[in-house]
Amino acid sequence: MRLFAAVDPGEQVRAALTPWLDARAGMDGVRWTPPANLHATLRFLGEQPADAVPALAEALRRAVADVAAGEVRCGAPDAFPDRRRPRVLILPLTSDGLLEDLAARVVTALDPWRPRAIDAAFRAHLTLGRVRRSAPADLAARLATLPDPAPPPFRAAAVALVQSMLGPEGARYAVLERFPLADAESRM
Repeated sequence: MRLFAAVDPGEQVRAALTPWLDARAGMDGVRWTPPANLHATLRFLGEQPADAVPALAEALRRAVADVAAGEVRCGAPDAFPDRRRPRVLILPLTSDGLLEDLAARVVTALDPWRPRAIDAAFRAHLTLGRVRRSAPADLAARLATLPDPAPPPFRAAAVALVQSMLGPEGARYAVLERFPLADAESRM
């Protein structure tokens, strides 16, 4: 099973980003993320055996149980590694340290299942799209003119253990389990 831990931005963010993503669907050189797949990855786990899921779930539950839910804000479109050489198009996320704290806790808790060669520094973001190798030479200039979709802030209220199923149409995600953050229900 291909797994990751993530925070869901919620339906309001998806609804705000859907027309923005739809308007760019024909842009050459980019495979845009379907709105249903938007999430903030805290830790990618790669392929894991199905019998590891209960232990992974328990480790996640313990890691995030005492973290208070909080607000997350979306920034203006950007790119990894940078705008001049874009490979991944993103919306940066800011959360007064909440997502960074969650990511650090999740990384520590899931260290026994750590895939090799996935130790990049955490940068909170939603992936808007991936640049194809066949992208036109002027793609970076065109991306620089993208308007800000300005989605509303959202409440990070849970961490999810998610299965990613790859197929010819792209990835499909299935939430295996959600782990509420502290006081998530009382402030929603």
